[in-house]
Amino acid sequence: SGAGSLVLTGHHARHAVRSRPTRDETLSVWQGLLERLLPGWEVAIDDVVEALEESRVEVSWRQQQREEGVLGDEVTVRVSEPLSVTRNPFTLAPEQRSTPVLLAFASRSDVEVEVRWPAGWQLDVAPRLRDLANAVGSLDSSLEIDPEGRRLVARRTFTINQREVPVERYRDLFGLYREVLASDAESVILVQE
Repeated sequence: SGAGSLVLTGHHARHAVRSRPTRDETLSVWQGLLERLLPGWEVAIDDVVEALEESRVEVSWRQQQREEGVLGDEVTVRVSEPLSVTRNPFTLAPEQRSTPVLLAFASRSDVEVEVRWPAGWQLDVAPRLRDLANAVGSLDSSLEIDPEGRRLVARRTFTINQREVPVERYRDLFGLYREVLASDAESVILVQE
């Protein structure tokens, strides 16, 4: 079990906010979204603050692994949920691309996952760090492991620094997403001692 929070700012926040007449509808939309983004977990929304005039959205929730997913002596946590990149939106091979890519906006996604575990458990597998920087953007990751404190913090920043990607830079965009996919698939595995 655990808790999570999500903060969207700028264009990401404006894109996420929709006109909903009631608070219950707002909570229901975010509940449904988190349930889709966190398969295998039961999610309960604690709070949603949508401040369109500030271009900011804050969502906080509690989560617990569904009974059918509990292994008893092992726990797996993906280090980028619920904001994982799950597919490369650019499916055309770089050598086949003949037109530029126009994105809605340049963007930055920061994900921080803190995992704490009780006495009697230990870290079995830590996520592999992946970093890449090119003309289109960057992927930066870091990892703090404190075995005595039974704590791990994984951070990932994914930046696309331009809206229009010329044909000659498409290979960079394609490769950046490929690396982010691999990074976001990394997991922390805890086992009982």
